Amino acid sequence: MKILFVLSLFVVSIYGQGLVQILKYNGFTVFAGFLESHPELLSRFTQTNDVTIWAPINSAEVPGSSNGRLRVRDPSPADISLMGSTTGPPPDPNVPSKRKRGAVPPLPPSNFVTLRTFLNDSQYVNLGSDQPGRVVSNYVGGAGVATLQVTSGTGDPVDQVSGPFKYDKGLIYGVTSYFTLPKPLFESLTTVGLTEFRDAIVAQGFKKKLSETPGVTIFAPRHCPDKIDISSHVITNGFLGFLPELYDQSARQNPIKTDSGIPIRVTLKDGVFYVNGVRIIRSNIIVQNGVVYEIEKPLY
Repeated sequence: MKILFVLSLFVVSIYGQGLVQILKYNGFTVFAGFLESHPELLSRFTQTNDVTIWAPINSAEVPGSSNGRLRVRDPSPADISLMGSTTGPPPDPNVPSKRKRGAVPPLPPSNFVTLRTFLNDSQYVNLGSDQPGRVVSNYVGGAGVATLQVTSGTGDPVDQVSGPFKYDKGLIYGVTSYFTLPKPLFESLTTVGLTEFRDAIVAQGFKKKLSETPGVTIFAPRHCPDKIDISSHVITNGFLGFLPELYDQSARQNPIKTDSGIPIRVTLKDGVFYVNGVRIIRSNIIVQNGVVYEIEKPLY
């Protein structure tokens, strides 16, 4: 009994500790050091409840920081801001933690969850007024061994390697790398190889609109016919269609429509997502002002 009592006190003391202490205790000393050197970011991560911290392992590099013989750079405030997230609307510091209110709601059938990060730098985020950057998480692997994978800028995935570890404001997951910061739409389309669709946007005069409109959703076939209808493949009315939102709204009587008026319905069959019957090859390609889907062929 005495051993159990001492152990319970130890567990409570660990769970009640702050973010930096728990990061260091679990071996994320490099990331903890970066947070300590940016107290304004540390304050943002610790002033509300139900925050998830994605802590890169000590050997993690910042995506895109290696360049031949150049020194790998330290993470910027923007890089660090992307490593903290919440679900749903911004958390209210006056609302008790979910961990104190009862069970967490079950995962949606699609197993994908859109996460609001703490990144609000306009150099990387243009999703609408007061809208922070997003990442999307989902579980990968088989039953009993499933772990989280998080998709960030240009659709780059980052895998969970440890956790969750509790701290006084939320949870910490160890991950293999820093997330990728969102890039402008045209740079992202080039990076992921959707150059035919990129060129069609330019040819039809949509470059300015699709590059500057906040919160766009784009369905981009890898191979485009000469006269593809761009307006049938984009949503620019402010609906931000990451996969969880697209999948959820598809069940409604009045689904979201493309700019040309085509209703969008996303279905899931045998682990594969389809939009209007067209296979989604790659989802949640996150860009500065929205999200892109690579699809197998045009939507019509």
